[in-house]
Amino acid sequence: MAAKKEKSEGSGLQGLKENPQIMMAVINSGRERLAMMQQEMAQLNSRMAEIDIAIKTLQYMEKNQDERLMLPIGAGVYIQAGIPKDSQIYSEIGSGAILKKDRKEALEILEDAKGKAEQLQRQILIEQSQITAKINETSMKLQEMMGQKK
Repeated sequence: MAAKKEKSEGSGLQGLKENPQIMMAVINSGRERLAMMQQEMAQLNSRMAEIDIAIKTLQYMEKNQDERLMLPIGAGVYIQAGIPKDSQIYSEIGSGAILKKDRKEALEILEDAKGKAEQLQRQILIEQSQITAKINETSMKLQEMMGQKK
């Protein structure tokens, strides 16, 4: 009796997996998740570009300490500014809090943030690949089922 009960429970789960409505829900859910991940990736790419600009600016400032920089103040307007060699860097740490850092520390913070962003980017790409594979697999099974019912 116990063996029959296990078998019937197993076939019940199989029936759920082969239910076209459930399969479509899996496909739609996967597509929605992929769309969200594409938005996350776009935001991450924007953040990484911002980090790269900050790193390059700090490196440029280190090499060209006596030059004046054109700093954007908004709406396509710039101001020339000179930055003293020993000037401090101010880094936002969240919730509007700002810490004073020297250039070396600021570069380290930025490089660390860049590394974390790259790692997150790799994780998102792996997850996107897995979701796409699941969508494709489910779609193929659904097409096979629909072909058999005709």
